[in-house]
Amino acid sequence: MSASMQPTDPQADATRWPVVRCPRCGVAQPSGARYCHSDGEPLPGIAPAAENDADVFFSVPFVFPWGRQARTLHELALGFCDDWETSVHLVREGLLATFFAQALGRDDLAELAQTAAQIADGSQALDWLLDKLPVHLSGPQLSVEPLHVHLGQLARDGQTHFDLHIVNQGLRLLRGRVTIEDTAWLSLAAEEPVQCRDFTCERELTVTVYARGAQMPAGAACQGRLLVDSNGGQAGVRVLASVPVVPYPSGVLAGARSPRQLAKLACGHPGRAWTDFASGAVAAWFAQNGWSYPVRPPYANGLAAVQQFLEAAGLVRTPRIKLLTKGIVVRAPAGRTFPIRVRLRALDAKPIYVRAECAVPWITLGEPLLTGRRAVVPVSVTVPECAPGTTLAAHIDLYANGATHFQVPVRVTVRESEDTGNRAWSVAGTLEQRQPIPVEWSGAPAGEGIWRP
Repeated sequence: MSASMQPTDPQADATRWPVVRCPRCGVAQPSGARYCHSDGEPLPGIAPAAENDADVFFSVPFVFPWGRQARTLHELALGFCDDWETSVHLVREGLLATFFAQALGRDDLAELAQTAAQIADGSQALDWLLDKLPVHLSGPQLSVEPLHVHLGQLARDGQTHFDLHIVNQGLRLLRGRVTIEDTAWLSLAAEEPVQCRDFTCERELTVTVYARGAQMPAGAACQGRLLVDSNGGQAGVRVLASVPVVPYPSGVLAGARSPRQLAKLACGHPGRAWTDFASGAVAAWFAQNGWSYPVRPPYANGLAAVQQFLEAAGLVRTPRIKLLTKGIVVRAPAGRTFPIRVRLRALDAKPIYVRAECAVPWITLGEPLLTGRRAVVPVSVTVPECAPGTTLAAHIDLYANGATHFQVPVRVTVRESEDTGNRAWSVAGTLEQRQPIPVEWSGAPAGEGIWRP
């Protein structure tokens, strides 16, 4: 028997093509029928076997609250997008599920509508339902205005704002995020810095962006950028603004309007200008104008304060520096304290500065003494309360001009009793290279001394 003559399986056909019966006469109708072939009665539901389920006419049109009628799933979906807020209400109240089940006999669609009604966010629920319906809709399309914003000159202590208009030119729900990219003076909130914000938009949305003059560096125009990223595309917004410079208020540096101009004035009168650098007045002026001060505290004194600023600003070269005290060795009973001086010298005709740090409690560091090309760091070493014969090691970090860094090793040996063997000395060279040369220390008790080259 040929394939065309073979009998068909009734159960397989019933599974493939669900039977639709006329509500008046009860006669089974062929797949794809819209009206009863016997009496012309409209059939309750849409036959699944239709080529395009979205364009099959309803037996009963769906009438929206504003009067619009939908006769197909496609027209129904377009009606939802036409009045999003009202359509959200239809889904949340279960009216759509009732229509699918009772008017169309589509329990599958009714179940989708019931699931959507349980989603907490109404807009998300309607968008989810549109995604599940057998309907093809064009997606959302992002439009942002304006793309270029020029705020002009802002007051240092002032704040202004502008509105960003987000429009959904497509269908369904537009979802995305507004992000401020590396711009501290822009914020999405008036009272606190907020750099990003999520949004959903059915048709139009307004996002307010705030600009703070206090967060902006003075002088040249500042440029900020916002990125609007969404399921309907991306858009970048460029923002321009500026704040006026506050001139330096007083002294020999008065009237300077830029770091370079201030450096020029300082080089012309270093003997009178260094106090402004050492006291932190220049650092405060930088902060007032929103500039980053290049010098890390503590600030140097004397001419070294001017040198410190010029080096940090990259306006002069760092002098070569030699560490004269290469190590410290102390041998004494516990509890004894020895003052020692660590010395540095510049090899170039430029003033030097130094900052000293040490992490152990039995070493105390004094304020560095700066005299032009020479620097002395007072160090006080107290022998810890340890058992005789104990040797302790530490080091002193010295941070000088530019990125110059030295380490001075310190070794302390605890002796048992007071005798002529109690000594403290500094060594010019490594601890193993040279022997200390004894000199008299006027402040030492009998039998003690400081040794240095």
